[in-house]
Amino acid sequence: MKIPKKIQNIIDRRERLAMELLDVCEKLDSWLEKNGADLTDSDIADSTISGCMIYCEPENAKTAVEEYIRNCM
Repeated sequence: MKIPKKIQNIIDRRERLAMELLDVCEKLDSWLEKNGADLTDSDIADSTISGCMIYCEPENAKTAVEEYIRNCM
């Protein structure tokens, strides 16, 4: 089957967004580690690049990281 142009654009966009997300996550995780965060801590583990929350619950991942920075660092 030939891939419809609209679907190819969606596939390409998903790849581009995933690559951007990986880049941003690496920068955030590096900053967290450099500033003393334990990325294996259960309060933050699911909200970093190793966890799935950034993909399925992005708002909760954001809140968890913000709360971790405020309360645990």
